[in-house]
Amino acid sequence: MPIKSIQWLYREAKKYLADSSVDDIDLTVLFIIQHVFSSSYVELVSHDVSVDCDQERQVFALLEACKLGEPLAYVLGLAGFNGREYAIQPGVLIPRPETEGLVASARAVIGAIHSNDLVVFECGLGSGVVSLELAHIFSDVTFIGWDISSDAVDTSRINMQRMGVSNLMIEHGDFFSLSKAHDALPSCRVLVSNPPYVSLGDYAHLDDHVRQEPMAALVAPDNGLAIIFQLINFAIHHGVILICEIGSDQRALILEAYSQVSLFFSKDLSGHDRYLFYFPNCDLISQKLMDELGIF
Repeated sequence: MPIKSIQWLYREAKKYLADSSVDDIDLTVLFIIQHVFSSSYVELVSHDVSVDCDQERQVFALLEACKLGEPLAYVLGLAGFNGREYAIQPGVLIPRPETEGLVASARAVIGAIHSNDLVVFECGLGSGVVSLELAHIFSDVTFIGWDISSDAVDTSRINMQRMGVSNLMIEHGDFFSLSKAHDALPSCRVLVSNPPYVSLGDYAHLDDHVRQEPMAALVAPDNGLAIIFQLINFAIHHGVILICEIGSDQRALILEAYSQVSLFFSKDLSGHDRYLFYFPNCDLISQKLMDELGIF
């Protein structure tokens, strides 16, 4: 029987997906091969690694799942975020590059107001990537994250253990109900969130693989604005700094609804309106911080 090379496997895998709806066949094949062989494709080729029957079966089983429309992150059980790999599972929102910008914004704000009594809340933990990235950087700050999904809570706890983070408390339930139990915490607080912000109408036009993700983590009532409005109201009522991801077409609607409130916005790397900021005290936001956040 002829020896099957990694190059052969790569070519055959691409052929297998050729008639599928997979977005980026080259990258999908590359990630699956690297996952099965636990090594980079370049290293596999340079070491002339051969493919055995079991490895071939594993690769094509994963390819079949992708071919049937399952997102690659769910197929691999891993999602890349901020240069790290995080555990992910069906039922949990897959982290996206735009949310890396949310982490960068929160990092700038927390760094500017850093104090021993600072507490950072996250509404909607998902896989935990936002709070875990920040908790890893600010190991002396207390983080508390909520999610209504038990799958999300379980995944966050797995990722917390993988990262060795100890300054994050994970709560299962509704942030707007359970956060009341933390009113006695120190007054210096920040609220970070990547809430559901897709409208029901837009959801119907999302790619099929995106609609494999939990609808509750994507869609919100009132044209996708309901939870964003809840977050703004919470921040105003409790005097909390808010850093929130929003839809690219929602800035004007938010400003219209809160015309008497000083809200700030910044763009993502694609130039879309993406991040919303509320500061209960304008003294908290210096020109240096505004420049760092890209606030306009």
